[in-house]
Amino acid sequence: MNNIVILASEPDEFTSLLGSILLEQGYNITIFYKKLTKRILFSTHYKKLINKLQHFKYINRLEQIEILNDILNRLFITQALTINAHGDSLLMPAHISYIHGLTPFLYDPRIKSYCDYEELLKVLPSAGGVKVLLRRGISPFLFKLSLKISRIVAVNSTFIRRGLEILGIKSIVIYPPIEIHNYIALNRELADRDDLVVTISEFRKDKSLERILLIAKMVKNAKFIIIGKIIDKQYYITIEKLIRKYNLKDKVLLYPDAPSSTLLSILRRAKVYLHTRVCEPFGRAIVEAMAAGLVPVVHMSGGPYHDILGNTSGLWGFAYKSLEEAYSYIQELLTNDKLRTEIARKVVSRSKLFGVESFEKSLIKVIKAIQEQYFYKSL
Repeated sequence: MNNIVILASEPDEFTSLLGSILLEQGYNITIFYKKLTKRILFSTHYKKLINKLQHFKYINRLEQIEILNDILNRLFITQALTINAHGDSLLMPAHISYIHGLTPFLYDPRIKSYCDYEELLKVLPSAGGVKVLLRRGISPFLFKLSLKISRIVAVNSTFIRRGLEILGIKSIVIYPPIEIHNYIALNRELADRDDLVVTISEFRKDKSLERILLIAKMVKNAKFIIIGKIIDKQYYITIEKLIRKYNLKDKVLLYPDAPSSTLLSILRRAKVYLHTRVCEPFGRAIVEAMAAGLVPVVHMSGGPYHDILGNTSGLWGFAYKSLEEAYSYIQELLTNDKLRTEIARKVVSRSKLFGVESFEKSLIKVIKAIQEQYFYKSL
């Protein structure tokens, strides 16, 4: 059985790589998208995939019910294998549901106690009446039911797996595919680098980028760079105002919506990667920076600490609890080149664990196991 249906909220890098991998493995792919905006239609990820695939379909609201019924049939009648690429945002069961975060369950007291999602809850759209009931009661129940019906629930980190375990949902970890080859090419000169601290992040409230400014105030003789897409224009303006307020105009540089060539140029010269979001599900930008030879300094929570740093601090980077601790690690890395280059070499090697090849190997193994259990036995 070589037919695979991919369900996706929208075209993104994950869906693009997923589709490409399956095509290269010889599978016939059909993709259903829930949402196609103008921004997405002209995105690099969409163009990559549309050049390779002919089977595309946009799902409108009425069709979702029809497709859901079809998916349920596929789960039990074995017509084609289905993969929900966004199982935490697209409410549809599948043979494989891939989870990127715990968003549907943030209001559950058990998840609140598991990790402090206060910052993320603050930026969720305000709601009242029926919306509150949907968000805090009905929606989590339906997502949990969808995952229970799915044959396999795959997650992007052990941090997310443990969160789902608290809710009674079993899952396996398949680290997300990260194209590190372009970044690996940047790590050849680890010793000769500038005193640069880089953060790659979308400009939006839950990323806690203001913490970077507080750390920058403490660190001596270094520049901080924040590079990424502007998602929340007002938040970007707030960061600009804080930079002026703290007198950091010459110390903290913003690169909004910069091209990849600019990003690669910056990473080639930088020493340290700083990540400030608490309870980040995984943190693909951290891995990209590691592949380029930057030593990561991350909050002691979420996927960055539990998965990327492997529950350690000082081996493949440093994990901090307080901003003062983050400052001390960064200052040491900037002034102790021997320590930094030793860790940087280990960091580059560690990044390869999260490459596309590792994802492909794990995914194909799961697909073949499902085919043998649910498809070939029915022939």
